Amino acid sequence: MTKARLALIGSTLACLARVSEAQNPSSVRDSTAAAEALPALRATLVKLVALEEMYWGEHQSYGTNLKDLGVDSAKTNSPLVSVLGASKGGWSAVARSRAISKFSCVIFVGDAGVPSTKPLQTDRFQHVPATQGKPVCDEP
Repeated sequence: MTKARLALIGSTLACLARVSEAQNPSSVRDSTAAAEALPALRATLVKLVALEEMYWGEHQSYGTNLKDLGVDSAKTNSPLVSVLGASKGGWSAVARSRAISKFSCVIFVGDAGVPSTKPLQTDRFQHVPATQGKPVCDEP
């Protein structure tokens, strides 16, 4: 295949993508909302790392109760946070956007504490965290 033909195919695909977005404005809105929500989701999980470590320092185990950890999840503009599992050896959690369905970030530290029947992954694109303490998110 020639370079010119590849360039033509590439530009055609790009045009089709723009047409598809124009026909589906909700995908553009979701993408914009996701880009705006992403920093809050990540920051919430990074803060949770510090809170879990403080909890571990007092209890020699990680916690699952958000109130015990000092997380105020009642704020309507904050992400929805759930600790999925916790033990003496580690924990895992998910933060979800209130504005966008199936948009999340996940994180684990140590032994993730997640039941083996459900892998730790994001809601929309099933991204799996590879590094402990580093959130992985559904990117817009």
